[in-house]
Amino acid sequence: MRVLVLTGGDINLSWANEFIQKRNYETIIAADRGLEAADALNLKVNLLVGDFDSVKKEVLEKYSDVETRKFPEEKDDTDTEIALRAALEYKSESGPFHIEIIGGFGSRMDHVLTNLNILKIGVDAGVDVRLYDKYNCIYLRNKPFAIRVEHRYGDFVSFVPYTDSVVMSLAGFKYPLALQEIKKGDSLLQSNVITGRDGIVDIQKGILVCCEAKEI
Repeated sequence: MRVLVLTGGDINLSWANEFIQKRNYETIIAADRGLEAADALNLKVNLLVGDFDSVKKEVLEKYSDVETRKFPEEKDDTDTEIALRAALEYKSESGPFHIEIIGGFGSRMDHVLTNLNILKIGVDAGVDVRLYDKYNCIYLRNKPFAIRVEHRYGDFVSFVPYTDSVVMSLAGFKYPLALQEIKKGDSLLQSNVITGRDGIVDIQKGILVCCEAKEI
């Protein structure tokens, strides 16, 4: 199952339309101003969440028949976190489950950093959660995994420790790594390139931020 979350950051509508058309989303959740993007893209929204302090009133009124969870403006969790936790409710006992977030990037870097941080909710739940925009796909991993070269989002793959350190190896990359500890603050894992059929990332300890990026 694949769930789409649209939140209130910057969304390139032309890119988003093409991106969404190539995927099969069973459920679409709009968080506050993310509803404006959903409306512009003519998407069928299944759930609305947030405090709705940013979305245009006339847009919100068009979706009065959609299930809505309204929260106070002064609250502990961001609208994006609320939407992410709501998306996890659709997880079944069997079969793959993916949550993809669009609108998590923008000019407010405090929002971007928080959106990167809440990806750990997916790690804790054992669910693949990814942030997307036109140029980037970002996710967290705490177990070994592979990136198929034909499925990579962009030519460049970078890694940053989410935890204080990560013990890991890389194979199938231009710059391989053999069971090395990478500490938070190191820039060693910037802008790698997959050279094999698969880029193998063997994480033995810690949580890793993974970014597949396209050239601007």
